[in-house]
Amino acid sequence: MAKDPIKEFYEHHYAKLECMLRRIKLTEEAIEKFAKSKESILEIGCGTGENLSYYVNKFHFKNAYCVEIASSAEAEIRKKGITPLILSVSNNFIHLVVRGCIR
Repeated sequence: MAKDPIKEFYEHHYAKLECMLRRIKLTEEAIEKFAKSKESILEIGCGTGENLSYYVNKFHFKNAYCVEIASSAEAEIRKKGITPLILSVSNNFIHLVVRGCIR
């Protein structure tokens, strides 16, 4: 039986979307439960800062910081009012970066 490329595309991409939405919901619950102050928030591995910007706006954090190893994302992060803390990974300082999502 021939593979359906449209079905495969949606199964592949919706699985990632479902994981991302679950992670955002869990993060929102953690912020509501544990953030006693809205002074500052830090995200590790923020990419271009989309999620962090969302949390800042939704929960009204005064200051936002992120650690991101992709220095190419710095300008986009700064446009969102986030202070990037650029992590130097020269000289084999970091051997492995992991990011996960539990289903």
